[in-house]
This record gives sequence, C-alpha cells and structure tokens, in this order.
Amino acid sequence: MSLRLGIYGAGQLGAYLCQAARTLGMTTSVVAPTDDSPANEHADHVIVAPLDDLAASKTLIDSVDLITFELEDIASPVLDLLAEAVGQGNVQVFPEVEHLRLLQNKCSQKRWFVEHSLPTAQFLDCPADTDIAALAEQFGLPFVQKTHRGGYDGRGVQVIRDADGGDELWPTATIIEEFIEPRRELAVLVARSPAGEEAVYPVVEMDFNQQGHILSHVLSPASLPVDISTQAQDIALQFIRHLDGTGLFAVEMFLRNDKELLINEVAPRVHNSGHLTIEAHQTSQYEQHLRAIAGLPLGGTEQKQPSAMVNILYADAIESACASGRGVIAVGNNTNVHWYGKKGSSLLRKMGHITSTADSVEEAQSNVDAALGALAS
Repeated sequence: MSLRLGIYGAGQLGAYLCQAARTLGMTTSVVAPTDDSPANEHADHVIVAPLDDLAASKTLIDSVDLITFELEDIASPVLDLLAEAVGQGNVQVFPEVEHLRLLQNKCSQKRWFVEHSLPTAQFLDCPADTDIAALAEQFGLPFVQKTHRGGYDGRGVQVIRDADGGDELWPTATIIEEFIEPRRELAVLVARSPAGEEAVYPVVEMDFNQQGHILSHVLSPASLPVDISTQAQDIALQFIRHLDGTGLFAVEMFLRNDKELLINEVAPRVHNSGHLTIEAHQTSQYEQHLRAIAGLPLGGTEQKQPSAMVNILYADAIESACASGRGVIAVGNNTNVHWYGKKGSSLLRKMGHITSTADSVEEAQSNVDAALGALAS
C-alpha cells in the first residue's frame, strides 16, 4: 500500500508537494482553505476547510499516515491535536509539532539561535507600548520591526526610519532588530531524515521587490568566495543538527560587508527560494522534503547548470497574462513560465514564477527577465 500523505495548505508549495508525492508513489490529501486553491487539482483528496478547523484536522489525521505543512502559521489548537495523535501512534508529523511551534514565532526562533550560538542580528522582544526613541538610541536608525507570528511575503515586517513618530510601531507583540546594511540576502536549503542523513543545496542569492518586501529574483549559485559559501552551508547544517529536525528547511541569511554571515530567519518547509531546484538540480526541494520525512534515501543536490528565477507578481500591466496563464509553458532558451492557477488578483500577489538554466547565472537572469517582460506585451 502506498504511503498516504497529508498536507496543511494548498497553495503553490502544496501543489508542488503533491506532484512530487505522485512521482514517489504516495497519495495526497490536502486541507485547502478554498475550493479553488492551487493544490486542489493535484491532490488525490481535498478537505475544503479553514486551516484551524479541528474537525478537518481530525478527518486528515484519520485518513493519512504522515502529515506535513506548506506553511508554518498553524493554530495552536491544531498543533495540540496533532501532538496528541502522534503520541497515540495514529500518525507521523514532520517537521515535528514542537519544532513548528518554535519556528513559527520569530521571537522564540531568535532566542533559540542565540541559545545555540548561531549567528544572528541583535534584537529585542518588545511589548506594544515600546518607546521608539529609546530603541532609536539603542539600535540607531533605521531598525526593523517584525511581528511574532504570521509574517510572510512582506507582511509583518517594516523598517522604522523616523524616531519622531513619522513611522509608527505596530501595537502588537513584535521583535525589534538592528537593520543590517550593507548586506546581501542569501538562502540555503538543508534537509535531514529521521536517521540523521543530511543534504545541503548550493547557496542562492535573493533580491527583493522594494515596494512590498517580497522575494523577486533568486540566483543560483550565489556569486560568493568559496569560504563564504562553505560557511553558509555549515551554518545551515549546524542549525538542523542542533534542532534534530526532520524535513527540508530554508535558512535565510544576511551577508554583512561581504564577510559576516547572520541568520535572518528559518522556514520549516519548502520555500520560494527553492523553486528553481525543479529544473536546475538533481533532486527538487519538494521531492527532497518528502524523501526526508518518509525516511527514504535523500537525493543528490548537485546543480546541473547555473539558474535564475523571478516571481510573477500581479500588476495591472500583466493582468491579462495572469488571468489566462495555466500550467508550465516553455518559452525557449531553457526557460519555463510556471502558472499557479490562482483566481482573482491583488497587487504583488504571487501568480507564478519563471525559471531558466543557462551557461551562466547572468544569462539565466537575462532569460527570466525577458520572459517576464514579454508577459506585458
């Protein structure tokens, strides 16, 4: 009998997990918040319900052998129910419930980095009535405010530049961090099985859309000295070993002044920075994650060719392309446009992505930029 996989969330990451599961002979069930979520057409079974619906969680637990997540912001009552089911031997859950609790909260995540001597930026845990002037004196301006929970795709993060009140702190539980500048933003995907087998991918460089602080481009491999690349991979491996984690994790880092690596945050799941592993690497991040959590031998992480990815972020200029785009479209030059099939639109929403492999990262980036530009024509 094939392994039955359950997935919380049914966006594009969930869709790619379903596709990878099929190649491994697994069947999939997803908890989808809407009946037109991207993963629904790829899953074997769909439970349409809010992700915090306990009845839906019980249905999922009763129908699968193994559960994973396409996002980390899972409600505490659901995690309690999953922990109980694991304790009773009814299902396996990876990443483990306690690891998800730890990493879904940016404050507990940062404290854990410090406790385990992993390099990270200075930070403070701040109540809602924090004195902005005092923070400006401690960190200098600008500094960064991040909500404890729920921040992704530019949400829950802001840069405070004005100590006189022109910028307002959010009145909620947050952390305050020093603003790292100058910096480059990097990511390392790392995977680990329950038996301790490990796999680490080449370091990638990320560029962000400044309007929404959303990931725009990913370049692989990052153009770095060998010692910096090796150090970044070592930090990612140290993280997953200290955690004793199972599955694939995306370790995002800052490189300050081209010499000092600092962990920004860790996503306990497959990640936007790893889309290009589908075409550019021996094993995609999606297959690797499933291999890790199912206890299968991990796949190779070798990169076949330099590559680049650009997110397709909704804008009026590409409204028509976003409305009609479906599936994967090859546009030449080893370049592919991936559409997520999302209905509706809002500014900067991720509607798809474009990847290219080439003889150089620069050529691959030129290819994806050209394909993105063509969407508006």
